[in-house]
Amino acid sequence: MTVHQCIAFVDGIEPNAYTNEQKAAWLSECEGQVHTDVFLLHPNEFQPVEYDPDEDRTLAVRPPHDKIYPRYLQAMIHYANGEYDRYAASMQVFNAAWGEFVRWFSRTYSPADGDPKEES
Repeated sequence: MTVHQCIAFVDGIEPNAYTNEQKAAWLSECEGQVHTDVFLLHPNEFQPVEYDPDEDRTLAVRPPHDKIYPRYLQAMIHYANGEYDRYAASMQVFNAAWGEFVRWFSRTYSPADGDPKEES
């Protein structure tokens, strides 16, 4: 999933008045968490997500786990709107997707070295 695809998808299901740059900043929070908390990269190694109409960055998490991005973006829109009940519900959906991704990643890779685990 790319930054543009994620923003377009969320805009289609959750109309909002936020700029693409603001939504990219929220995606950067999620992407930064992926890089530092899951991939175990140093925060200095992370390139923040920015919205660039001429360049479309591909986000790190691939299908089927890339659903974390629109879920997070939707939750941040609810939070910014002051819709705290909707935010809480959206964060539950995000947290379920996040947990699914983290469990899959930890079963599939050795996070400390980033290599696929060898079959025993």
